[in-house]
Amino acid sequence: MILAALHFWNSSTSSLHLKCGMLTSTLLDIAAITGLKPTGETFDPSKCKSVVTFNFVKATCGPYVKHQRKPHTKEVSDDEHIDFLTHWLSIYVFCTRSIHVAKHYRALAYQLHEGKPICLSKFILGSLYESLNDGVADMRGQFDILIIPGPIRLFQLWLLATFGSKLSLYFPEDFKDAYDKRPTEGAGLALFRYRENETTQVLFS
Repeated sequence: MILAALHFWNSSTSSLHLKCGMLTSTLLDIAAITGLKPTGETFDPSKCKSVVTFNFVKATCGPYVKHQRKPHTKEVSDDEHIDFLTHWLSIYVFCTRSIHVAKHYRALAYQLHEGKPICLSKFILGSLYESLNDGVADMRGQFDILIIPGPIRLFQLWLLATFGSKLSLYFPEDFKDAYDKRPTEGAGLALFRYRENETTQVLFS
């Protein structure tokens, strides 16, 4: 589905160019899928009050977590929290191409640690547009293996929500009522959460 959609993606407008017109995901779509607020402050890396230092000697995910963790301490220090947020943003939010933790998310992690109301949904949407633009460029370059980093999962969920009526998706009867109350999320995300709930029930039963 993602590859098919990329054939209609136009990088100049960051939207799908279809017969019915231009169509794209918006801030409200990101808010509906992720639960993040579509409002807040715009991230400005120059507003960090403190000098941001980071030890990237062991920046691959596994060694990074072990290296940044301070043993024999009960309380989570400020540095540990910022280290965790940097890892979370790099691997799970923006899904970078590299297996290393991206140091350029350090300033954003610091401001989130300070409690600043950064509009992450706007940041994620911009990152998604950039990923789709890069994906189209790579696809036109006729690469043997197409790897698109970034929050592409959100684009897939948005496609399922937007074109759900055109797809034949099996939807469990015992979850139909819950989905009917939250149609904005789309069938794809509802199915994803249904399977997640089933896994949780198996693990804790």
